[in-house]
Amino acid sequence: QTLFFCSYFFFSNAAILICQVPPPDSTYQLRFIYGFDNRRTQISEQNTLIYGGYVGLGYDDKVRIKLGISGTPFEVGRTKNELDLQQRNRFYFFNVGLEYDFCIKNKFRLTAYSQLGLGENFYRYTNPSLPNNLEIIGKDIFIPFELGTHANYDLLPWLRLKAGGGWRFSLYEPTDYLSGYYIKLGASINLPLFIASARKVRNLWFTQ
Repeated sequence: QTLFFCSYFFFSNAAILICQVPPPDSTYQLRFIYGFDNRRTQISEQNTLIYGGYVGLGYDDKVRIKLGISGTPFEVGRTKNELDLQQRNRFYFFNVGLEYDFCIKNKFRLTAYSQLGLGENFYRYTNPSLPNNLEIIGKDIFIPFELGTHANYDLLPWLRLKAGGGWRFSLYEPTDYLSGYYIKLGASINLPLFIASARKVRNLWFTQ
């Protein structure tokens, strides 16, 4: 039921935004976007970083639909269970995300963010204190659903600062321990605008 509700919420909002897109002859623009999607989080009592990248489409500089892949290339986790076994996790997931800038005021904007993913978590239970160094390995399905809000500030026409956070829900019960908060703090560069700005500065420099 939780998976159905979250999936319905995500895709119904995407459909609403798509239906609001004006016809092709309008002044709005559709452009290709790409970038990194790293976020700070905590997994099994260990602070760590989820690495990610994405490609997608941006519309009117307000709506962005992204396809990406995220994960932890290194094992994370420090929690011990009732059997005194330490669990280590390493996961990846493919995702589709939707962003919408619902409040824009001059150079400042607020963004609502949602993302649904599907992947696998590879776990390893160990107890080095035992004579035979017990080790149990396996994997489970991982279905993360993230909701969050980000604040953005256009420091330069081509440089946007970002800060925000949200919550990651693990919808598959065997991996529900991977649920938790996430924090984003970084910047994005509009490459075409950066190149145009650099060329303009170069032309002014050589014409003086």
